Amino acid sequence: MFCTETINHTENPLTPPPCPFPNAAKTSRKKGTLFLHQKMAKSFFCFLCFLLLQIVTTQSHLSGGVSISIGGVRGAVWIGRGITRPAPPDSKLSRVYTALQAWKSAITDDPNKVLDTWGVLVKELSLITAMSLLHLNSNKFTGVIPDTFKDLPFLTELDLSNNQFSGPFPCPSLLILNLEFLDLRFNNLSGPIPEAIFDTRLNAIFLNNNQFEGQIPSNLGNSPASVINLANNRFFGNIPFSLVNVGPRLKEIMFINIQLMGCIPEGIGFWQDLRVLDVSRNLLSGHLPGSISCLNDIEVLNLAHNRFSENCLIRFAHRRALWS
Repeated sequence: MFCTETINHTENPLTPPPCPFPNAAKTSRKKGTLFLHQKMAKSFFCFLCFLLLQIVTTQSHLSGGVSISIGGVRGAVWIGRGITRPAPPDSKLSRVYTALQAWKSAITDDPNKVLDTWGVLVKELSLITAMSLLHLNSNKFTGVIPDTFKDLPFLTELDLSNNQFSGPFPCPSLLILNLEFLDLRFNNLSGPIPEAIFDTRLNAIFLNNNQFEGQIPSNLGNSPASVINLANNRFFGNIPFSLVNVGPRLKEIMFINIQLMGCIPEGIGFWQDLRVLDVSRNLLSGHLPGSISCLNDIEVLNLAHNRFSENCLIRFAHRRALWS
């Protein structure tokens, strides 16, 4: 029996997927996790906590301990006290300290004296090589995304969403061997997206709400991802035919408002585990493939605001009534 929870030909019911870690600000010594998002004061505190976890392993190089003061009369941040000699160049403390100082030097304005404008990312963050999760979403970061993230060999999740990053797609991020989750949505990134993104091991790809342009790479079907969201960009052209060969893990695909033309591929029925298909607000035309009836697990199917013929939609609605 074909079961559909939502089919929409008239409106777009979808909103951008929620942040996978809403209102979170955490650190993890075991996984080398760094979360910095929402209010920067809290974010900075979490960053310092993360640094402390790194510093703990290098206490043998310190004399008198490490003190951190956040706030005070001037909202100062002070790290140090009692360091009688520098740590060895290869120590974790040295690398983390270098990363922190490089980021600190990028501050251009701090009217409240609480480091509220750590507004750019610096390449020295890649010195924290033990990091496996890096979540910097929902801040006001600007500038370009550093290309040195490729030097984080254990990084599995990179979330830079809901910031003000600009420039081209950060291609070096695709060289992170273990990266599985890439979230760049809600920024000002532009230009084409590289073909290489669909030849990686990424399980989740969120590029929506940027200014990416050009055609969707023809090797889209090579991706093993379970979620692909390219909505609200400036793409053009057809849906790549290779999408019919997409892996069995694909659960959600969102191509909303990206100026797509042509037809929906006939092989759509091969996506038997698909739960969300939203191609609304495009220029798609022609007929709907009969194989769409094979989408047994579909929950949201949004074809609204395209150029499908009225007869086509009537026939589709009739078939849907037979399925249910």
